[in-house]
Amino acid sequence: MMKAILKKAIEIRRLCLNAIEKLRNLYTIKRLHFTPGIILGERVYIGPKCSMSPSCNGIRIGNDVTIVGGTTIDGSVRIGSNVIIAHGALILTRNHVFNLADALPYGAGYNVKPVTVEDNVWIGARVMIAPGVHVEEGAVLAMGSVVTESVPRCAVVSGNPAKIVRFRDEMRYGRLIREGKYLNHIRRRAPHHNRDVRINRPIFQRLIDSRGFMISNEILTVDPKWRSAILYQLSRELSEILFGNAGRFHIAIQNQILDGAESFNMISNALLAMGVENLSLEELRTDFDYLRNNKNEPFQIL
Repeated sequence: MMKAILKKAIEIRRLCLNAIEKLRNLYTIKRLHFTPGIILGERVYIGPKCSMSPSCNGIRIGNDVTIVGGTTIDGSVRIGSNVIIAHGALILTRNHVFNLADALPYGAGYNVKPVTVEDNVWIGARVMIAPGVHVEEGAVLAMGSVVTESVPRCAVVSGNPAKIVRFRDEMRYGRLIREGKYLNHIRRRAPHHNRDVRINRPIFQRLIDSRGFMISNEILTVDPKWRSAILYQLSRELSEILFGNAGRFHIAIQNQILDGAESFNMISNALLAMGVENLSLEELRTDFDYLRNNKNEPFQIL
């Protein structure tokens, strides 16, 4: 009895905290919409203690952008769509004049060099971006990097100063764009979220209990584009569930079945039974191996 009451109290507390956070973000977005020089796209999330100081061409932010708390954006910055900026990032476009200064240690004037961050970029925690940098689409800036030079498409950079350590898989990157697999879209709740989660919960539980996985294409919904988002929400309810790719779809899978000899065949047969065309078993194997290698990491709300 006490366990049930405690569980209910924890759930109510979680819902209250979520409601407070939504109201805080709504207030922040409304305030920034009326700030001269700042233009925000749709479905932008801005965390607490973020600072934005526009100058020159101002700050322009695209659609489906997440900016986590403690981030500072100063000057003339353009940020594309589907960008995620982690905690404590710093983007600067202005630098004090010191070479031909009219005072010491630096002059009263500024050199302004705009910064551009294109679509689908991930900026890690505590990353610093210097004036004049252009980050091309799909790039990843690793935690703590100091980016002083422009970053090419799909490059992964790290260090101080940041250097290219590798590139993303261009073929997979292009496929994810074509299929619309954007993390901020998956995290977002569907307009009919509560109804669809309620309808699919028993189906989800039955499939997880019987075979250990469920594929997003098996979700029942009036709008197929929300299948991954609904599966993601259901996956959050069980700590032993991993959420990831299964070819062109998403999958929720129990981590304990990943080492089973027949697990891969079960998943591939399920996809084939759905009539999936052009199923690449090699690509599916890559996704399966990734999940298996990360099975010891509990599912977390990102």
